[in-house]
This record gives sequence, structure tokens and C-alpha cells, in this order.
Amino acid sequence: MPRGLISELEQAASEVSSLTSHQVRTLLNRTINMVQRLHEEVPGEPINRDLMSYLRTASMETGRLSEDEKVHVLLDAAEGIRMLLSKRPTSLGELRRTS
Repeated sequence: MPRGLISELEQAASEVSSLTSHQVRTLLNRTINMVQRLHEEVPGEPINRDLMSYLRTASMETGRLSEDEKVHVLLDAAEGIRMLLSKRPTSLGELRRTS
């Protein structure tokens, strides 16, 4: 599911001129939820408060963002998820080592 959201965010960034503010806000809210879930899967990893604050602010301000700003926010959101996925245990052995 995270990789699907990454693809959606990247696609939305390339088609931002055809998206409504509501659609951008919905994607950002889904990203916020995904980031929270991914943080729960990485034991001992503190939540990235800067990323969360950035995403929440962008989500609340989508109606005021320029198309260029929306592109950057969507791509930043995709990169934030990618970053968390790189820290997440990918096997049972890794999960045990982090516990």
C-alpha cells in the first residue's frame, strides 16, 4: 500500500493542474496517516515532527498553494514515505534485531 500511495503522489504531481484542492488535500491526509502507521512499524524511531508539521500545514493550506508549491509538496510527501520505508524492517530477522 505505501508504494501505491507513492505512485499516486508522483502521478498527482505530474497532473497537478487537473486536480482540485480537495484532491490534493485528500492525498496529503492519506500520506499523514501512512507516515503515522509506518512510524509505528519502526521500533524506537521517533516520528519526524518536521515532516508531519509540513504535511499538515500543506494539507490545511492547499487552496492557497500555487501549482508549483503543490507539485513540491506532493513529491516531498512521496519522498517522506520512501524514507520511512527504507528504515522499516523487511524481514522477520530484521524485525527481531530491532526488537
